[in-house]
Amino acid sequence: MEQIAYQSKKWDKCKQELLRIGYDFSKAPNLDSYMQELENSKKEAKDYCNYFGCLSLLYHECAINFYLNNPNDPLVIENTYYSGMAGVLCQKLGGLHLSQWKNSFQTALYELVSIDCTDNCYLQNNDSILSCMLTGKLELAERKLSDIDIDLSPQVGSQYVELKYLKNLYLAIIKNDEPTFNREIINRIKIYRKNPYTHAVIIDFPVLALIRIAKKYGLNYQNNVAEIPSILLNDKITIQPERLKLPFSDKISTY
Repeated sequence: MEQIAYQSKKWDKCKQELLRIGYDFSKAPNLDSYMQELENSKKEAKDYCNYFGCLSLLYHECAINFYLNNPNDPLVIENTYYSGMAGVLCQKLGGLHLSQWKNSFQTALYELVSIDCTDNCYLQNNDSILSCMLTGKLELAERKLSDIDIDLSPQVGSQYVELKYLKNLYLAIIKNDEPTFNREIINRIKIYRKNPYTHAVIIDFPVLALIRIAKKYGLNYQNNVAEIPSILLNDKITIQPERLKLPFSDKISTY
């Protein structure tokens, strides 16, 4: 099995750049401005949609920042959960139909699957490819994948969450082909490591999610790279939703 370096040569430079522009890896996000904006709004569904969409992006960045500071920090898991849940709530309020939140929602779903919080993923279309994989509808998933064209030359800055970048990984799981699954992960990493450090992929949430799905079907991940954090591969991740509640999430039931 081909191996790949644990991290790219740009990894440390990326971290230094985030520090230079003012990121603080040790603090939880400040939600005050977002909460105040929501308080000042008409509190319509679209206002909550925008609020949770912004929170999803904010917590996503926090998960990355905590990981860069300490790869074993439990806050990586907590912020991944917050980001995923905020993205799902944004979708529930109509965000999936808004272009600015589409990829964020897909990332949110992969974040939740990566920490084994799959119940929330059923809020999307039950016949989506991801839902099919989670519920064992592999033949249906394969038929849907046949309509997806593979893109081997993604634009710089892409976060690689679209199915056109993941098709071969999905198919490897469906065909129970572990060598191909691991080879495709390496190929994917090689592609995005060519990005300039300002567009580096720090945590590959789609692959983390697919590794967790693959394991349910008996396939094992056989590499060790920085973009696939070991803390998020832990089989003993425990999430306590009653403790990890997003501000204003209790208002969603009214819409």
